Amino acid sequence: MVVNIAQHAPAAFVLAPNANHYRFIGLEITRPVAGKIASLVKTNNATQIIFDRVWIHGVAINDTSSAMGLASGSSYIALIDSYANDFHCEAVTGICSDSHVLFGGLGNLGGGPYKIVDNFIEASAEGIVFGGGAATSTPSDIEVRRNHFFKPLTWRPGNKPLVTGPNHHPFIVKNNFELKNAQRVLFEGNLLEDVWGGFSQYGYQIVLTPKDQVNKCPMCVVADVTVRYNEIRHSGAGLTVSSGLSDVGGAAQGAENISIHDDLLDDISAAKYDGAGGVLGLSANPQMFWHDISINHLTSASQNQILMIIGSVNRSPMTNVDLTNSILVIGKYQIVSTGAGRTQNCNYRLAVPYTIFNDCWHNYMVSDNVIVGGSNSWPPNQSFPTLSEIGFVSYNEGNGGNYQLCEDVNVPASTCQAASPYLTSPTTDGRPVGADIEGLNLALTGVE
Repeated sequence: MVVNIAQHAPAAFVLAPNANHYRFIGLEITRPVAGKIASLVKTNNATQIIFDRVWIHGVAINDTSSAMGLASGSSYIALIDSYANDFHCEAVTGICSDSHVLFGGLGNLGGGPYKIVDNFIEASAEGIVFGGGAATSTPSDIEVRRNHFFKPLTWRPGNKPLVTGPNHHPFIVKNNFELKNAQRVLFEGNLLEDVWGGFSQYGYQIVLTPKDQVNKCPMCVVADVTVRYNEIRHSGAGLTVSSGLSDVGGAAQGAENISIHDDLLDDISAAKYDGAGGVLGLSANPQMFWHDISINHLTSASQNQILMIIGSVNRSPMTNVDLTNSILVIGKYQIVSTGAGRTQNCNYRLAVPYTIFNDCWHNYMVSDNVIVGGSNSWPPNQSFPTLSEIGFVSYNEGNGGNYQLCEDVNVPASTCQAASPYLTSPTTDGRPVGADIEGLNLALTGVE
């Protein structure tokens, strides 16, 4: 066991600058109950460091901000087959406001490659975050695969029993995965669950948002990101790609080359999880670029209050946008605006998707989607069935269903009465519409 003995020491485990070629196996890394703690592990600019099958954790009540800080210049760092829990900051009176298992993307030396694979990741603010502070460089080559991101419902206000900080305020909850400054990222085969709104964010699970957080990162970028074969469940919103100014008006570079495909969004409910966002949030600011964003073969099963939130301060930079081959279940609203009205926002026509896309997106393709509850005010080549007409193996009210399409009577399950007509409906690539559920289940085998 490695314990931070000094109550106000900077970390329990500090790697010396330029430390290299160490593998730490089977350790418990933690802290004393009392004291102020930032990161339990600080990498400095070490290289070739592996944490393997470690248990790294805070304590149940007092604040612990971070498990591991991936410092500027650190490279070839891995966290694999490990368990990280009890990282949180108490609202109002806590010693911190942001907690995470891993953070990086700050400083002047970049960083990466990083390998974060086969871990349990429990933190109240973000499970993993890159960016959010001063930087003149961007970490690269980040692999995040087969992790279980989780927030216990005992942290959620209104739950009984409720676990809070020492002053009886709840822990600050934001999202599970956030990029504000990162490039060449693979996010694959992860299970993300339990995010609710009520603090400074809206219940999104995945947030891709280049941010000049403190007017000290004008070069921050979120670029060349692949998000695939992940399951997102039990949250107030889904995922967002947003290029916006910081609270103090700083502009980063922007977002580019982001591919989101074969992901399942299950039990996304603003009503249940205090959300104020959509299943998909896509927004921009003309002071930053936002282009080449592809959303393909999603299955979004729940009747969330809002399907999509789209908008940009005029004139929108949102270019080369694809929304294709997806199964999208609509709740009350198809698409809503990010606000500010006709003269300031490209999206001021709340009820007409086709017009919104034309006003906000340049060089886009919205095609071959199956949209439950939608209207034919969408672009051509969409389908608008009822839920029963899709032919899911099991819908289960959009919470824990089996969203594979039926292949025949009793195939692949006895609940199938016939083959789904959408197994062979037109798509841009010839694959069945919606997420590849079989491939997704294979990618998630053993993750939970």
